Amino acid sequence: MLRLIKRSKRSKPAFDPATVPPDQMSGLTLRILAVNIIAIMILGLGILYLGQYTDSLVQGELAGLRSEAQLFSGAISEGAVRPVYQISPVPFESPQEIDAIKPELARRMVRRLGEIGSSRIRLYSIDGTVLADSHQLANSGMGDVEMEKLMPVPPKVTFDSLFAQSATRFLDLIPMKTKLPQFPDGDITNIYTFPNTQTALTGNVQASAWENKDSRIVLTVAAPIQRAGQVMGVVLLLRDGTELEKSIAEVRVDVFRVFLGSLGITVMLSIYLSGLISRPLQRLAFAAEAVRTGKGRYVEIPDMSHRNDEIGDLSVAL
Repeated sequence: MLRLIKRSKRSKPAFDPATVPPDQMSGLTLRILAVNIIAIMILGLGILYLGQYTDSLVQGELAGLRSEAQLFSGAISEGAVRPVYQISPVPFESPQEIDAIKPELARRMVRRLGEIGSSRIRLYSIDGTVLADSHQLANSGMGDVEMEKLMPVPPKVTFDSLFAQSATRFLDLIPMKTKLPQFPDGDITNIYTFPNTQTALTGNVQASAWENKDSRIVLTVAAPIQRAGQVMGVVLLLRDGTELEKSIAEVRVDVFRVFLGSLGITVMLSIYLSGLISRPLQRLAFAAEAVRTGKGRYVEIPDMSHRNDEIGDLSVAL
């Protein structure tokens, strides 16, 4: 005669509170952190879209430089263009009166205009000769003297400056810069090969943004000098993007600072919130497990009725 013996299913090992490290982060805490940090990470991803902000700044700077070039070309056209007599190639024919740029007047105007702005001004005649350069001092007794900008005095080292430098180095690792064409250093002296001056020779104004060999932004604008529809020369404005890059770097550091601050506050609030929820639940779970396993004649259930929430209701029910 066979006896059927019913085997009970192997029960799961009892939940022992002693096996849970007190410093171990609970799953509920991780979920709360994950939900809150995702929202902050979305703000952090906004740093990647600073490339659009850079484009808008570059275009705004080019628009201002374009207006400046048109103003300078109009001023030179009115103040440095004088009628001159050109000898006719036909024998016994009287010389013809034409308009041309007076080099000495043009140099004075370019030197004065260069003092009121931050751009380098180069003035070319229609045949490509450089008539004036705001960064060169002509007739100084030693020939043409090239002027160069002095390096600024290093600022005082502070916590903000160290943070800005560290943040800038970190953000430079993120590819967010707009790719600009390489600045043609060798073609700037030849108005027939430099793209901006080529367009200016046709009577139009052209502005461009470049990147030099040091990965710095360079802005250029070329405008024609014309009288009665006739192009007599070209004025070329060059401006480095130091101030532009400084503004972009400041915005990037500010966004990064806000991101770090928001992240820190979010983590602290998430840990505090998880402590209000997960720790009481763990205490109730420990007490319920002790009752289930029958450890001791008397098991104290934590009284959390003062919370006036679902966890307090659970403690009362237990």
